[in-house]
Amino acid sequence: IVYDISEGNKIYVSTIYIEGTSNIRQDRIKIGIGLKDSSLLTNEKLSNSKRRLNEVDLFSRLRIVEIDSSIHRSLLYKIEPKEPLALRVRVGYSALDRAKLTFMISHRNLLNSLRSISLLGRMGLRELGLEINYRDPITFGRWLSNSWGVKFGYKREIGYDIGRFGAYSMLLPKPFYLRYDLERVRLYNVEIRDLEEDALDLLQRISVSLMIDKRDDPVKVRQGHFFFGTIEFEDIVFSASGSSIKNDFRFSKFTGIGNSTFAFRTNAGFILPFNRDIPIPIYNRFFIGGGSTIRGYAENKAGPLDINGNPLGGERYFLTSCELRIPVFSNFHGAIFSDIGSI
Repeated sequence: IVYDISEGNKIYVSTIYIEGTSNIRQDRIKIGIGLKDSSLLTNEKLSNSKRRLNEVDLFSRLRIVEIDSSIHRSLLYKIEPKEPLALRVRVGYSALDRAKLTFMISHRNLLNSLRSISLLGRMGLRELGLEINYRDPITFGRWLSNSWGVKFGYKREIGYDIGRFGAYSMLLPKPFYLRYDLERVRLYNVEIRDLEEDALDLLQRISVSLMIDKRDDPVKVRQGHFFFGTIEFEDIVFSASGSSIKNDFRFSKFTGIGNSTFAFRTNAGFILPFNRDIPIPIYNRFFIGGGSTIRGYAENKAGPLDINGNPLGGERYFLTSCELRIPVFSNFHGAIFSDIGSI
């Protein structure tokens, strides 16, 4: 068999037309499109252009039509925007938190500029939290998302209560995520020995994360893999208690077997304190045990406990699991699994 391949002519963009975006600033959406008149046109560039616009979650439908077939092609972007105001509510249940309600109210096209602002809330028997987030997909004239926010939260952990108030900023040059947090943390109703009642810390955290998502579906996964790793530099500038570097890495692999799915995951993390004489604050430690880590153990109680049975966490952990997910009926699945971990 002989393959005789001749390279075709290069294709260039002639003119870009946009239809259906009367309530969106043209200069902003053109940055999202990422193509300019007379630029080289390839299938990869068209795919990236569509992906970038879909990232803002503002369009219910997006089509790109090539108007002619010459080497200088005009492109027509047919866009159907969603309603900019959105409300999302979720109700859940867990053995530790019991009933829990989360909601998000957002405006996804603030000032007709693709910017968004959101109010996020969490309410339950053990937790109360609010967060305001502002996000702009364009930074200094480039398609580079940045985000800012303030948050408040109060939660009843096992052995203590914790209150948090802080602000953060993020820059998302995908697949990397850069984040800066400034946070005030206070402990209340402490039951664990050696923890200080009403302890107050002013924390600073700089984190760098990498996410690679090759799953065929983020919910009903059948094939692919997922990796997330983060390195956090905590309390470096202010030198609060427990200054450290915290590392956490997570990998999952999925393989379809008939109607079932085999899933494998391995997680590992470790903390490197700058001063071994100062203990890592309990809210910065790792915990394992419960439905999302090692099933069969109570929440966070697969590691060391104090004399009252409260989990103390650790500076290092390792976790791996294998499971075969088997469809039972409709959207219900069962699983045969094995979890192994240490902390």
